[in-house]
Amino acid sequence: MRAPRGGCKKIREDAAKAAGNAEGEQAAQAARAKKIIDLEREIDENKLEAASLKPNITALFQRFDGMEPAMQQCREDSASAGRQRSAVVRKLQDLHSDSGGGNIAVFGEKCLEMNRRVQGERGFKGRVIGPIGAQLKIRAGAERFAKLAESAIGGAMDKFICTNDYDRTLLVRIRAEVGCNPRQCNIFQVHVHARYSVKQESFDEGIEKMSSVLAIEDDLVYNCLVDNSKIDVRALAVSKQVSESGLLSTDGNGRECIKGDIQFVHFLPQGDHWKVNRGSRTVTSNERGLNRQTIGVDKTAAIKETEREHAVLKQEVEDMKKREMEMLKEIKEVKVKWNVEQRKLFQREDKRKKDQAKLDDLKNEPDTSVNVNAIDTTEFEEDVTECEESLKLLKDNEVSILRKIEELEPDVSDIEKKREEVMARNNRVLGDLDKAGVRMENVINKQQQREKEFEKKKKRCENIEEAVTENGKELDGIREKESDALSKAKLMTQRIRAKNDANEEIDIADIQPIETDRSPEYYKTRISQMLKKLENEKEKRRLAEDPQETHDKLQKAMEDLELIMKTVKTIEQNRDLLVSDLRVRKKKWKHFRKHIASSTNLLFDQMLNKRGSSGELEFDHENRTLNLTVQKDNTDEMSQTKDVKALSGGERSFTTLALLLALGENLETPFRVMDEFDVFLDAMNRKIAIDNMIRAAKQMEHRQFIFITPQDLSGLNRDPMLKIIRMKTPERDNFSQGTLPFSSQST
Repeated sequence: MRAPRGGCKKIREDAAKAAGNAEGEQAAQAARAKKIIDLEREIDENKLEAASLKPNITALFQRFDGMEPAMQQCREDSASAGRQRSAVVRKLQDLHSDSGGGNIAVFGEKCLEMNRRVQGERGFKGRVIGPIGAQLKIRAGAERFAKLAESAIGGAMDKFICTNDYDRTLLVRIRAEVGCNPRQCNIFQVHVHARYSVKQESFDEGIEKMSSVLAIEDDLVYNCLVDNSKIDVRALAVSKQVSESGLLSTDGNGRECIKGDIQFVHFLPQGDHWKVNRGSRTVTSNERGLNRQTIGVDKTAAIKETEREHAVLKQEVEDMKKREMEMLKEIKEVKVKWNVEQRKLFQREDKRKKDQAKLDDLKNEPDTSVNVNAIDTTEFEEDVTECEESLKLLKDNEVSILRKIEELEPDVSDIEKKREEVMARNNRVLGDLDKAGVRMENVINKQQQREKEFEKKKKRCENIEEAVTENGKELDGIREKESDALSKAKLMTQRIRAKNDANEEIDIADIQPIETDRSPEYYKTRISQMLKKLENEKEKRRLAEDPQETHDKLQKAMEDLELIMKTVKTIEQNRDLLVSDLRVRKKKWKHFRKHIASSTNLLFDQMLNKRGSSGELEFDHENRTLNLTVQKDNTDEMSQTKDVKALSGGERSFTTLALLLALGENLETPFRVMDEFDVFLDAMNRKIAIDNMIRAAKQMEHRQFIFITPQDLSGLNRDPMLKIIRMKTPERDNFSQGTLPFSSQST
């Protein structure tokens, strides 16, 4: 119940009346002292409670602050697992598709995309097949040789086949658009002809010919593998002992050889192979071992493996989501506790401030105010209670609003980021629009200038046309005069010739006058000059001699001229034939040059593959330059570089050796000399480089290879074709370094 208006005034009047009462004053002072004591006690209690709440609030805040990075990391791990699961789902969809893409997906995403582009392309002029691995199967009963056959084929599994230059160019363009590196989706160009007739041979148990192990239905694929992978001269065996006992033999001279047409023998378990060259057997180890089998793998195996991977990733995503929800729940609980403790602290601080204010008021009041405070104020307590309840509700609402603000902060931050991105995009668009406007103004100005120039040139053309018309009229008049003058000149020439034939003197009076703009004296002077010139020419040409002799000379000159003309005609025909032959030769030379460049590029890449790298050579015949592209790791496209200076010393040396060996395969130089080629190579790269160079030297017996190195060669295998010459160590026992004495005598 609220106090009536004027209640405070009445209370003050009552207090003034009671001021003179001594007993009332003592009672008021006692009540005032008691209130001061009570307020001081409550203030101390609130301070103690606030001090006890602060450590708990600090601990909750530190706990919350420490959980934020873990929560962020959990979200990132969950998102990464989700992306991996999406990739596996896409792969599984490709494997389940009816287009056969499941088998092709085994060879890589780039190969799958390349196959899709090839299947959708309608501009090919001939057959295009690929990848080769999708066309291969293992014959029933020979499944144990699947991995060995794939290893023997080499890097041809993801290659594509075409039959003409146009299709090859189109495939290269498609490969560039797909984004394949130089080692992916390579191209074989094969001529179309009947299936090769390969001799089928029978061997001992555990040995199979590679052409019989592979079941290839397409003749083009079969011929391509015969040409490039030599499947007709390769044999597969279950072990080295079985292959040697079944295929190794000796000829009449006691030298080792291989039975039948076999040149290479591959054997399990690592995919190593051996061969015999000029009676010497060499064994080459397969350092990479046998990879995962892709030949003959149907969709079910790949689907099961992908489904297993999908199940693992699905469980991992669910676990991460569950962990993320638990951490989110824990963070919310910590937030709620922190807010509750913070609200308690605010309440204690607020109550302490209010009590302190009351205490200060009581201490600062004069003694006469005690009687006023002693007066009963119970009728105002209801208003105070209602205000306190309203204040409590407002604080509760404040806490809930702050909680909602905290929950909405991530969304607000996301929206702020999106807004910033949109603003940045809008700024870029505005900048582009401004640039486009400037360019448009420049274009309009240039167009206006062109229009002005066009108008000027148009007027100039009109003036020229008018001048041409007037000149044409004048020319017509001149031509009429010229025709009349020519007719009269011809008549006069005939008369002069007649008088000359009759040996009569020419009378100028007989010459009929011709109307002309010049005076008669001018033409008389010209005629006299021409007559003098005619006499001089007669003297020079000796026209005074016998006419028959002159005629004979003329006939001989005509015969010589005819003979010379025949010779000229023959020379022109030979020239035309030579030009035509030169064009044909130049065209063939370009094809030959292109083949050499392609072969050199392929061999360069194969050399780098020995150490896990790859590369590509770009021959710019127009600018006469050679550009190298080296990929340090053939599985990482980011390691690709065109600057050889970015390579280390060993990598640069190995790349140089690979380039020299690749170029040497297509050169006709009889000698190859390499000096200290392995100085900057480490042990592993040095062994690979020396093995490759020795192998290349053995394959080209008609060449002489000389390798000079200061390194130790004791680890090389002895071979009849390999000769090591060691230089003697220089004697340094009695030698002391110094300056040689100078001598003026010559020796």
